[in-house]
Amino acid sequence: PGPVTLRGAIVGRLTSQAWSETRACAFALAWLNGDAAKIGAKVDVPGAGGPVRAEVVRPAFGNGAE
Repeated sequence: PGPVTLRGAIVGRLTSQAWSETRACAFALAWLNGDAAKIGAKVDVPGAGGPVRAEVVRPAFGNGAE
């Protein structure tokens, strides 16, 4: 967990992350603000070795309109 950034500005907070053996990749949940919450947005999230680039793919809960 930690800050999520977009172009160097904090735009949210990473709440959880895990490794998917089935998909052979990491996934995470985060609270995001404004433009960062748009599908396709590229954000940086905390990783074990430093910031990692991530892509917003879809809302995990709700309809994304909140």
